[in-house]
Amino acid sequence: MNRKLFAGLAIAVACAMPASAADKIKVGLITKFPVPFYSTMEDAAKKYAAAHPEVELVTGQGQAATDIEGQIALIESMITQ
Repeated sequence: MNRKLFAGLAIAVACAMPASAADKIKVGLITKFPVPFYSTMEDAAKKYAAAHPEVELVTGQGQAATDIEGQIALIESMITQ
Protein backbone atom coordinates (compact mmCIF):
# COMPACT_ATOMS: atom_id res chain seq x y z
CA MET A 1 0.00 0.00 0.00
CA ASN A 2 2.82 2.41 0.83
CA ARG A 3 4.36 1.91 -2.61
CA LYS A 4 1.08 2.74 -4.33
CA LEU A 5 0.70 5.83 -2.17
CA PHE A 6 4.27 6.93 -2.93
CA ALA A 7 3.79 6.41 -6.68
CA GLY A 8 0.53 8.35 -6.63
CA LEU A 9 2.09 11.20 -4.68
CA ALA A 10 5.10 11.31 -6.99
CA ILE A 11 2.88 11.61 -10.04
CA ALA A 12 0.69 14.24 -8.35
CA VAL A 13 3.71 16.33 -7.39
CA ALA A 14 5.19 16.07 -10.87
CA CYS A 15 1.93 17.16 -12.45
CA ALA A 16 1.42 20.01 -9.99
CA MET A 17 4.83 21.56 -10.55
CA PRO A 18 4.71 24.75 -12.60
CA ALA A 19 6.55 24.57 -15.89
CA SER A 20 7.01 26.97 -18.73
CA ALA A 21 5.80 26.02 -22.19
CA ALA A 22 9.32 25.04 -23.23
CA ASP A 23 10.02 22.87 -20.16
CA LYS A 24 9.30 19.17 -20.17
CA ILE A 25 8.12 17.40 -17.06
CA LYS A 26 10.20 14.27 -16.52
CA VAL A 27 8.41 11.45 -14.73
CA GLY A 28 10.22 8.30 -13.64
CA LEU A 29 8.27 5.05 -13.28
CA ILE A 30 10.00 2.04 -11.76
CA THR A 31 8.07 -1.20 -11.50
CA LYS A 32 9.18 -3.98 -9.21
CA PHE A 33 9.03 -6.94 -11.62
CA PRO A 34 7.23 -8.03 -14.80
CA VAL A 35 3.61 -8.92 -13.98
CA PRO A 36 0.39 -7.88 -15.75
CA PHE A 37 -0.49 -5.24 -13.10
CA TYR A 38 2.76 -3.34 -13.61
CA SER A 39 2.59 -3.78 -17.39
CA THR A 40 -0.88 -2.20 -17.41
CA MET A 41 0.37 0.67 -15.24
CA GLU A 42 3.36 1.26 -17.53
CA ASP A 43 1.19 1.12 -20.67
CA ALA A 44 -1.19 3.72 -19.19
CA ALA A 45 1.72 6.00 -18.26
CA LYS A 46 3.16 5.68 -21.79
CA LYS A 47 -0.25 6.46 -23.30
CA TYR A 48 -0.55 9.56 -21.10
CA ALA A 49 2.97 10.72 -22.01
CA ALA A 50 2.25 10.22 -25.72
CA ALA A 51 -0.87 12.37 -25.46
CA HIS A 52 0.95 15.11 -23.51
CA PRO A 53 4.11 16.28 -25.29
CA GLU A 54 5.22 18.26 -22.22
CA VAL A 55 5.70 14.97 -20.34
CA GLU A 56 8.81 12.83 -20.73
CA LEU A 57 8.42 9.35 -19.25
CA VAL A 58 11.44 7.34 -18.13
CA THR A 59 10.73 3.74 -17.15
CA GLY A 60 12.66 0.97 -15.48
CA GLN A 61 11.88 -2.49 -14.16
CA GLY A 62 13.42 -4.81 -11.62
CA GLN A 63 14.28 -8.34 -12.65
CA ALA A 64 12.47 -9.99 -9.74
CA ALA A 65 10.66 -9.15 -6.53
CA THR A 66 13.90 -9.81 -4.65
CA ASP A 67 16.09 -7.68 -6.95
CA ILE A 68 16.59 -4.93 -4.36
CA GLU A 69 20.04 -3.94 -5.66
CA GLY A 70 18.71 -3.61 -9.20
CA GLN A 71 15.82 -1.44 -8.05
CA ILE A 72 18.18 0.80 -6.07
CA ALA A 73 20.39 1.15 -9.16
CA LEU A 74 17.34 2.17 -11.23
CA ILE A 75 16.37 4.80 -8.67
CA GLU A 76 19.91 6.19 -8.52
CA SER A 77 20.06 6.29 -12.32
CA MET A 78 16.79 8.21 -12.55
CA ILE A 79 17.90 10.69 -9.90
CA THR A 80 20.96 11.60 -11.97
CA GLN A 81 18.90 12.22 -15.11
